[in-house]
Amino acid sequence: GITLNGFNYSSSGVGNLIISLKQLLYAEEGIAIALGLATSVPTGSNLTGSAGLANFRFENEAVHLLPYLGLQLAPNERWFFHAFVQVDTPVSDNTISTQPFGFPPAVSVDFRDETLMYLDAAVGFWWFQNDSLDALVRGQASMLEFHYTTSLEDAETATANNVFVGRRGNRINMLNMTVGLHTELADGWALRSAIVVPLRSGEDRSFDTEIQIALIKKLGQQ
Repeated sequence: GITLNGFNYSSSGVGNLIISLKQLLYAEEGIAIALGLATSVPTGSNLTGSAGLANFRFENEAVHLLPYLGLQLAPNERWFFHAFVQVDTPVSDNTISTQPFGFPPAVSVDFRDETLMYLDAAVGFWWFQNDSLDALVRGQASMLEFHYTTSLEDAETATANNVFVGRRGNRINMLNMTVGLHTELADGWALRSAIVVPLRSGEDRSFDTEIQIALIKKLGQQ
């Protein structure tokens, strides 16, 4: 259980299942354009807890559709660019239930997530590349990325038994910057490390600083 701003809540921490399909629309030397559709299925855990004089339960039930368009450019062997736009659209609601302490009846209300748009842009530079099969490190590149999230509609709110759910501000406009290092290794492995810093404040800042480390295996490569 966790206590935050007067709320005690708990969750198993299991996330939703993401299913993604994509199709390469156009590709030639130095450029590629892809179109895709991801679906977020509510396999994640529910949220239960207490607020004030009532218990509450947030039922994770919403299905989201996330169409996206991606662009990749490599004008030469050193520089590369990525761009990405995606819309996150809920097609069903979540359910919020509250049960006051004592005798008042339980109340359930529907709650729909807002539609969001994600805009991402990245630029990278290869410091070196080595195609030798004997090399442990095959290449290393620095990357600078910007990730922008904005609301396409006002945020929905709900109140049940004096428990308020939602965001006080109508919309969000979050902008984060990522600075990272990508290292290509032997046998199809890659290591990425990065620091993420929010560039906005208030409700448009969901964290202070984030460190990311990812170890990636590319199947079928040596």
